[in-house]
Amino acid sequence: MPLNVRAEHAIPKMLTTREAAEITNVSTQFLEKMRYDGSGPSYMKFGRAVRYPFADLLAWFERSRVGVADVFSSTISSGVAAERHV
Repeated sequence: MPLNVRAEHAIPKMLTTREAAEITNVSTQFLEKMRYDGSGPSYMKFGRAVRYPFADLLAWFERSRVGVADVFSSTISSGVAAERHV
């Protein structure tokens, strides 16, 4: 019997830890540590199997971006804060 799944209930593309590591160019150990710390991308567990929803992995990856303007403004703010305390 065919499975009828409507578009709004479609199951998202899921990635293994190895696949997620390859896509984000980090090690599997790095992702495992981030899972333990709670600081990494969202994931799902099915028994012992860990899976990363593809869209969530990409969103986390984009949120991790640090632009030149971000680095520049944080350097300036910390320099200004340091000058106030002198």
